[in-house]
Amino acid sequence: MNSQFRLDSKTVVITGATGILGKTFCRALVLAGANLAMIDRDQSLLDQLVNELSLNTDSKVKGYQCD
Repeated sequence: MNSQFRLDSKTVVITGATGILGKTFCRALVLAGANLAMIDRDQSLLDQLVNELSLNTDSKVKGYQCD
């Protein structure tokens, strides 16, 4: 990841987090060091994404079910 685009200690809110674009954005933001608050309608998909993103990062990643 380019060192000019670092989001360390920043929190980003992503809606539609488990969709195709949402997942891509979430992965890129975690690589940039951001903490994520992910919002989507499907809690089970959010839980899977939280587990995936939490494995290889120090970022705080949480999923919130919302419609």
